[in-house]
Amino acid sequence: MSRLFLNALVFMLFINCSNVKNIIEVKQLETDVPVVLWVNHKYKKIITIDIPFKFKIHNKSLINKKFTSYEYYDNDIQSKRGFVLYLVKGNQLIKQGFQPKTIKQNSSGDYIAYTSHILDSLPNTQNKLRAYLDDMLINKKDSLLVGSLKSFSKNHNELIQKTVKNDTIIINFLEKESKGGTWSEVKTPIDSWF
Repeated sequence: MSRLFLNALVFMLFINCSNVKNIIEVKQLETDVPVVLWVNHKYKKIITIDIPFKFKIHNKSLINKKFTSYEYYDNDIQSKRGFVLYLVKGNQLIKQGFQPKTIKQNSSGDYIAYTSHILDSLPNTQNKLRAYLDDMLINKKDSLLVGSLKSFSKNHNELIQKTVKNDTIIINFLEKESKGGTWSEVKTPIDSWF
């Protein structure tokens, strides 16, 4: 009987110590958090778009998992950059700092990744956003909330697709808590989220 218990215990440890990519699931969710446009008043152009992506991180293991950092890989410029991360708690968004975040065993957490993208200043792009630009200039606003990603994409799908095509959210999970540590990346492609 004790041998059977020992074998079961070893099996469970083996499963839980397997690669984090197999036990962490990242799934994109729809959100009503608004897309934000930012204007440069001097040049009278919309210069930046902030796009919110909601995702659920599910820890399928029997032990707590920590993620220590997160990045946005922009395929257009072949570069990684940070983004602002919020924990979703009911109707509240709680801005996250740089401390490790724990996903408890067999549970999940919902997050908003607010990514910021520089927009093309060419007339074609700016003309498509003219109504928003006029609103910001007339009302002397620096930014404008333009609805959810889903609603904004209905009229500006080409712009959104061009902006995030082949981009990726990368979350770095701590594998071993020792001096120097060991991390494992979980990558989630953005363009598969539409």
